[in-house]
Amino acid sequence: MAKRVHLQCLGLYAILLHFSSGDKVVSINTPLGENVTLHCNTSGMYITKNKWSKDGIQVFLYSPVLEDNKYKTNFTSERMSVDPSTLVLHISDVQVSDVGIYTCEVTGSQAQRTETWNLTITSVSPDPSQLIYISTAAISGTILIIICSILCIYSSKFSNLYKPAIREAEDVLTEVFFSATQQGTIRSEAPLDV
Repeated sequence: MAKRVHLQCLGLYAILLHFSSGDKVVSINTPLGENVTLHCNTSGMYITKNKWSKDGIQVFLYSPVLEDNKYKTNFTSERMSVDPSTLVLHISDVQVSDVGIYTCEVTGSQAQRTETWNLTITSVSPDPSQLIYISTAAISGTILIIICSILCIYSSKFSNLYKPAIREAEDVLTEVFFSATQQGTIRSEAPLDV
């Protein structure tokens, strides 16, 4: 449930980002465990700054004016990397934690470009711990259905076996009630539930 809410919030974030920036948001649906490569368009630009973000949080920054190798990284997983020569973001073995909104901002001497991707996973298999609960519920439900079926079969056989005796008892009670109302022991305005 929490994952679904998180994914819905990310979708709303992508829509808001799309309308606020005027940029196109590209949806990428990938199976769990696949590799994803996001290419930021840097053609024809002398790059003064390149910034990659995930869900609004900076994960990579390149700038020639930065000290210490001109790169700063804050990757959200060890499976994420940026190729320094092409500034392409790679995510290997995509997991649920990688789902999100990825943004590339490139600043050049005369222009700035922003590109946005909404990364989702096409199918998510349940956790092994969830499989235990699902199988336990399925087994319990099956056992309950079998027990109810057995009880229904025996109760129908039981009622058929004793139907004549039950009808005879109903007839006796009706006769007693009828004779009691005629004798005035029971008033007719107070019906007796049999």
